Amino acid sequence: MNRPNQSFEPKNPATGVVVLGEPSLADAMAAIAADTNIPAMKQRHWLTSMRRIGDGIGRPPGSLPCRMSALRHHVDRLNAAALGWELKTLSSHKSNLKAAINHYMKIAHVPGRGAPLSPAWAPLMQGIFDVKPRRLLSGMARYCSARDLMPESVNEALVDQYFDFRAETTFQDVGPALKRELMKAWNACVEKVSGWPQHLLILPNLPTRISGPEWAEFPQALREEIDVYLGELAKPHRSANGRRRRPCRATTVATRRRELVAFVRSAVGAGKPLQSLTSLEAVLQPDVVTATFEQYLDRNGASAKGYTIDLAWKLHALAKTLNLSPECIAHLDEIRGRLEEDRGPVLTEKNKLLIRHVMTSDVWSNVTGLPETLMAKARLTLKRAPQKAATLACLALQIQLLTVAPIRIGNLMSIRLGHNLKRIGQNNNNYRLYFPNYDVKNRIDLDFPFGVRTSDMIDKFITEFRPHLGKGQTDWLFSGENGEHRSASHASVAIAALLERDVGLRVTAHQFRHAAAATILKSEPGNYEFARRVLGHRNIATTQRFYTSLESFPAAKMFGEMMEEQTVRMFDRRAAAKKSSGPKKLLRFDKSNGGS
Repeated sequence: MNRPNQSFEPKNPATGVVVLGEPSLADAMAAIAADTNIPAMKQRHWLTSMRRIGDGIGRPPGSLPCRMSALRHHVDRLNAAALGWELKTLSSHKSNLKAAINHYMKIAHVPGRGAPLSPAWAPLMQGIFDVKPRRLLSGMARYCSARDLMPESVNEALVDQYFDFRAETTFQDVGPALKRELMKAWNACVEKVSGWPQHLLILPNLPTRISGPEWAEFPQALREEIDVYLGELAKPHRSANGRRRRPCRATTVATRRRELVAFVRSAVGAGKPLQSLTSLEAVLQPDVVTATFEQYLDRNGASAKGYTIDLAWKLHALAKTLNLSPECIAHLDEIRGRLEEDRGPVLTEKNKLLIRHVMTSDVWSNVTGLPETLMAKARLTLKRAPQKAATLACLALQIQLLTVAPIRIGNLMSIRLGHNLKRIGQNNNNYRLYFPNYDVKNRIDLDFPFGVRTSDMIDKFITEFRPHLGKGQTDWLFSGENGEHRSASHASVAIAALLERDVGLRVTAHQFRHAAAATILKSEPGNYEFARRVLGHRNIATTQRFYTSLESFPAAKMFGEMMEEQTVRMFDRRAAAKKSSGPKKLLRFDKSNGGS
């Protein structure tokens, strides 16, 4: 069946605002402002809340549907601290918004589920009895109904247009997997629903996955060699450069196994016979590695670049550990070097955004001042809810330690009293946090002497809150269950959620290290040695590779201040010159002096 090739315009070309096809928040605000039946005070509160919520969402009111079911995703993500509001203020604005929308929907007879279905779409949707297809297709049916698009006009381009509209007006998922699900639901209705247009939609392709032989199909000699290598990693061993290394964690060994298995499967997919890969030496031959890496990059593009670069140096280190031929090691090193040149930015956009906040605002002072506030709240609830208070005090102390000693989350949660945390000084007033090199990821000693403020907070936590953390406590500072310390992953999530709620900035435990570097370089631009020592990097090149780009923030700020200063001086000179010259004399036209 031939379908018309239509173009669908989701925006008003004059204003650039998304055309919703149903009343917008701006329509509701105009109607409420003109409604004389609403008491003046209530009307003022409603309009104020609608404006403030619209400003908080950051989208024009004309592009926001006047439905709580559509706005809930936006409103629930508003953060009182980020907006500079009290929690009670945000709650009041939400209540007023809901009341105003409900009032408008009743007087305007707006459907609660969005744009009403057109006569062409209503019987088709009523014919869908399965919950999932009806849920998937409902939004697109209303989208088409609002634009007078017939069911016969639905094609792949219209589905793409609908998902573009959905991305602009909601926070709902718009990924390729959901698009495939919607198209599958459409295709299923072709056979099941009477009157449904008889054309199938072509499903978009998903990212391909590695396919190939299973582990049991690998040559036995290769499987045995891989098992021996992984077994060596699980116990004390020497690295490729001869240094003695502690046993790798079980998760690290499992990750290394997955990487090797995936690499062998990809090598087979690149055309290398599985029967020829009888050992790790055969797998690490330059022609095998080159062909496999080319397939990685061809299949996944830029998304596989970081993984491929990291895998290249792991394979190079493995070749040195196995004492392969110098030619093979040199070739793998060349491959690693070429890939390393293509490595993209070291910092992710999420980390760059955090660093911009730290370097261009005072938000980090709110983070550093939060632990004392949390401790005070914990002390107030200690008698009636001791476990809840102890958990809050845990988070307060963890944030405090991360701000003054930006260590990795694994080290933070494994602090042991009397071992890593000890008293120092003549009067033993303050604490010292110390990790020997064998307890640190990159084998660098970490040593942080604490001041009075942090030491007092540690004392209060140990004496008042730590006994309520649980039974069977050992010497862990942050005791958990069964004699273990509290979970590092759970602590990082809890810290991020707490900071997002109280400060308006989501910061994971590891991002405290980036914030520390940003704070140092903000105060002392170019002092990478200072940042290196605080972060515990082995080589200053690592610090520079991560944080060289941070200099652009203070540099841009200094340049802006220079230009503003020059502009002010220029206006001052003009004002001084105008003042010194006095008022201008009015010249009259006189023929006797030549008209001057």
